[in-house]
Amino acid sequence: MKDIIIIDKAVRQLKGQLHLHTSRSPDCKQDYHQVLDEYRSKGYDFCLMTDHEVYWDSKECDRDDFLVLSGVENAFLPNVEHVFSLDYKTKRQMHFNLIKDITIENDSFFTHGDIMQRPVDYGLDSWNDQIRFYQMHGQLVIFNHPSWSRVDSEMVLATKGCVAFEVWNNASVKSTGVCSDEELWDYCLSRGRRIRAVATDDAHLYGEGNVECGGGFTFVLTSDFSKKGIVRAIKQGNFYASTGPQILDLRIVDGTLEIHCTPVCAIRVICSHVVIEEITAKQGSTIQQATWRIDETLDYFRIELLDAEAHTAWSQPVFIDDWYLNRA
Repeated sequence: MKDIIIIDKAVRQLKGQLHLHTSRSPDCKQDYHQVLDEYRSKGYDFCLMTDHEVYWDSKECDRDDFLVLSGVENAFLPNVEHVFSLDYKTKRQMHFNLIKDITIENDSFFTHGDIMQRPVDYGLDSWNDQIRFYQMHGQLVIFNHPSWSRVDSEMVLATKGCVAFEVWNNASVKSTGVCSDEELWDYCLSRGRRIRAVATDDAHLYGEGNVECGGGFTFVLTSDFSKKGIVRAIKQGNFYASTGPQILDLRIVDGTLEIHCTPVCAIRVICSHVVIEEITAKQGSTIQQATWRIDETLDYFRIELLDAEAHTAWSQPVFIDDWYLNRA
């Protein structure tokens, strides 16, 4: 039986922000230099610039220890005559984040300062057509804040081509009161949809005492600290979402899952939104490792870590059939 390394303790973990806003967006007043300085001060290694409809592709804010990936957030305009799924009376819209895929050559890349047109929402097919359009222009696509957008689970299930979706959008949870999206994630996973998750801020407000900046982040697993190294790792699925804890090592050895992490109160194994196994620390203490004998009757499993301050880390899902394909 072959062993599998899911997260390797020998590989560097880069703390990244994949959704933020600055004064380049109409609904944010903070200068982008100040925004990036704040993220750098909070220990982030990189940020993706995702202002509304104005593309970022510049080296201006790159540092030896901090990188700014090229990208944008693009929203759909409501189809006021024919509303297919979303209730635009609540001012919710479909939003996608784009990341420039610099691991490829493409003659159609967007350029710095390009103004993105907002496509009109003609329903699900128009979403998938738009994702294909982004891909033709050399972009990786992230499906933003499903709960905030009021997207039902069947629509997420039928959306194709996204490298990930936001299981946690900090501004949506903290400032608008919507929930995180684990249940939607499991709905898709339990139907065989291999979709990965990121955690982001989507911050529009910054400064001392503000709850939007620094609450959601994505750890990207790569020892290549470069824009190309980060983007390549995201394409390959080498990342996981967190609002606090860190998964230090995760691997399958002789049919047993071995977990090592920063101090937490509980480690959960989840399938189809059901806690299959929970390893908890004694009251007043924490744990940093656990093992679980894999139940091969499951379709998939994923790991959640919970710390004393109710922060969570989410591993990417492991499908049992995929694991079997890697077995001798």
